[in-house]
Order: sequence, then structure tokens, then C-alpha cells
Amino acid sequence: METSLNWLYSFIRRKTFDRLLGAGCLFLAGCVLVVVVWNIAFGLRGWVEPWIGRRDWIFAILASFVILLLFRRASKTNAGDLDGHSVSGGAAFDNPSTGIASAISRGLSINPMAPSTVVAFAAATVDILAFGPRLIQEGLRAIRKCAALRQIDKEGCAAVLTVLTIEGKSLSYSEIAESIDGLDPAVVFPQMPGIDGVIALTRAPAGLSLSGDLRSALNKSGATSLSPKN
Repeated sequence: METSLNWLYSFIRRKTFDRLLGAGCLFLAGCVLVVVVWNIAFGLRGWVEPWIGRRDWIFAILASFVILLLFRRASKTNAGDLDGHSVSGGAAFDNPSTGIASAISRGLSINPMAPSTVVAFAAATVDILAFGPRLIQEGLRAIRKCAALRQIDKEGCAAVLTVLTIEGKSLSYSEIAESIDGLDPAVVFPQMPGIDGVIALTRAPAGLSLSGDLRSALNKSGATSLSPKN
């Protein structure tokens, strides 16, 4: 099991570095976009200054409130929500053709004054403005995944990897538990899918399997040379 454990430690270090690097890029890009949106909202003061005078602190508060609303929007939506915004069109929507002609006819048939179209465009605009907060949240989520990965039961997961490598086939959860002394299935089994190349089988009998790449990597590391009970 020692070789599987060494491989797992190496995997965790590599995965943690990759995720932290990605999280840092997402967080930085999100912060830049948030600052841009904040400055756009703050810049609207120029439209009303002739009537209310210079009130920078009011617009600073309003711009910050807009950012908070965008974070709230980002927490309730995902990247696929833009596909759910519908617009109202004419006959071209009822009998659409395929390809470029269909796209052109759909665009020309949109009724920009229809309430559903106005709502759809407003929602799409908000989603675009909320892209920065969404990137920040994704970065924070990646950091939490790194923390969870580093806290897995490394010895238990390594033992499962060893058993799957030695057997060379998928195994049910009961078969794995019977092969490893002292394994805590309630802790280890939910953690296994977090390892790249581990496949959770949902069809009966439910269990685990390894991808070809992971099995090859473990074989090269010598994971089959030791019994998981040793």
C-alpha cells in the first residue's frame, strides 16, 4: 500500500497547486471585473451632478450596493442560466429553419418592445455584470475543494486504490470493504470520486473502478507489489 500512498500524496500536492493557481486567476479576474463594474456605477454620478451637486459618497454607497446585488445574483445563478432567457418573436419563431438562415430570421423577428424581451435582455445584462462576482465565488469554491482534498483519509483511500489496482477490475463497495482491514467505508468511499481517475459506479452492484490512465500510473508506481492488508 505504501506505493499507492506515495502516489496519492503526489497527486494531492499536484492537484492542490493546480487548483490554487486556477483559483488565484479566477479571483484576480473577478476582482478586476468587479472594480470595473463599480467604477461604471460610480461614474453615473456625472449624469445627475447638475441637479443634485457633487455627492460622491452617495454614489460610492450606491455602487457598492450594486456590487452586493450582483454577488447575490451570482450566488443564485450558474453559467447556464443565460440559455433560459426567452424573447418574443414573430412567425419565424413558429417555423424556424436550420443553420444561419434560422439565426438571422430569429434575430430579425425579435420584438424589442415585448415585455418578455425587455425582461430577458435585462436579466441577461445583469448576468453579464455578475460575471465578476461569479468568478470570485468559483475561485473560493476551488479553494474549499483544495482544503477538502487535503483532509481526506489518505491511508484509507490509498488502500482502496491498491485493492482496485491488484484486482484489475471494478469492485462493489462490499467487496472493497471486505478486502481491507480497518477501513471506514462511511468516510473513505465518499472521498474516492474526488481522486482523478476513480469512477463511482451507480448501477447495482454499486462500487468503484479505475480509469485506464490511473490504473496504468499505479501499476508503474508498483502499487500491485504490496497487499492492502500489509
